[in-house]
Amino acid sequence: MSSPPLSVTLPTVRRALEVLGTKERLAAALNITLGDLDSYLEGQKPVPLQVFFDAVDIVGEHRRADD
Repeated sequence: MSSPPLSVTLPTVRRALEVLGTKERLAAALNITLGDLDSYLEGQKPVPLQVFFDAVDIVGEHRRADD
Protein backbone atom coordinates (compact mmCIF):
# COMPACT_ATOMS: atom_id res chain seq x y z
CA MET A 1 0.00 0.00 0.00
CA SER A 2 1.38 3.42 -0.91
CA SER A 3 1.59 6.43 1.38
CA PRO A 4 -1.11 9.10 1.27
CA PRO A 5 -0.06 12.31 -0.50
CA LEU A 6 2.07 14.85 1.35
CA SER A 7 -0.77 17.35 1.06
CA VAL A 8 -2.64 15.11 3.52
CA THR A 9 0.11 13.69 5.71
CA LEU A 10 2.36 16.68 6.20
CA PRO A 11 -0.23 18.98 7.84
CA THR A 12 -1.21 16.15 10.18
CA VAL A 13 2.38 15.47 11.25
CA ARG A 14 2.94 19.21 11.73
CA ARG A 15 -0.22 19.47 13.84
CA ALA A 16 0.96 16.52 15.96
CA LEU A 17 4.22 18.42 16.47
CA GLU A 18 2.26 21.45 17.68
CA VAL A 19 0.31 19.24 20.07
CA LEU A 20 3.37 17.60 21.61
CA GLY A 21 5.58 20.68 21.50
CA THR A 22 8.98 19.28 20.47
CA LYS A 23 10.40 17.14 17.70
CA GLU A 24 11.94 14.87 20.31
CA ARG A 25 8.59 14.13 21.94
CA LEU A 26 6.89 13.59 18.59
CA ALA A 27 9.62 11.27 17.32
CA ALA A 28 9.37 9.24 20.52
CA ALA A 29 5.56 9.08 20.29
CA LEU A 30 5.76 7.99 16.65
CA ASN A 31 8.60 5.55 17.41
CA ILE A 32 10.83 7.05 14.71
CA THR A 33 14.22 8.76 14.66
CA LEU A 34 14.63 12.52 14.68
CA GLY A 35 16.31 12.21 11.30
CA ASP A 36 13.28 10.48 9.81
CA LEU A 37 10.95 13.03 11.38
CA ASP A 38 12.97 15.87 9.88
CA SER A 39 12.87 14.16 6.48
CA TYR A 40 9.09 13.87 6.69
CA LEU A 41 8.62 17.46 7.89
CA GLU A 42 10.83 18.76 5.07
CA GLY A 43 8.95 16.70 2.50
CA GLN A 44 12.10 14.77 1.56
CA LYS A 45 10.53 11.38 2.30
CA PRO A 46 6.90 10.27 2.18
CA VAL A 47 5.28 9.73 5.55
CA PRO A 48 4.71 6.00 6.09
CA LEU A 49 1.11 5.00 6.59
CA GLN A 50 1.60 3.85 10.20
CA VAL A 51 3.36 7.09 11.13
CA PHE A 52 0.48 9.04 9.58
CA PHE A 53 -2.09 6.97 11.52
CA ASP A 54 -0.16 7.52 14.76
CA ALA A 55 -0.04 11.28 14.09
CA VAL A 56 -3.81 11.26 13.47
CA ASP A 57 -4.24 9.54 16.85
CA ILE A 58 -2.15 12.22 18.59
CA VAL A 59 -4.18 15.02 17.03
CA GLY A 60 -7.46 13.23 17.74
CA GLU A 61 -6.59 12.59 21.39
CA HIS A 62 -5.72 16.24 21.81
CA ARG A 63 -9.05 17.31 20.31
CA ARG A 64 -10.96 14.93 22.61
CA ALA A 65 -9.10 16.34 25.61
CA ASP A 66 -10.22 19.84 24.60
CA ASP A 67 -13.91 18.86 24.49
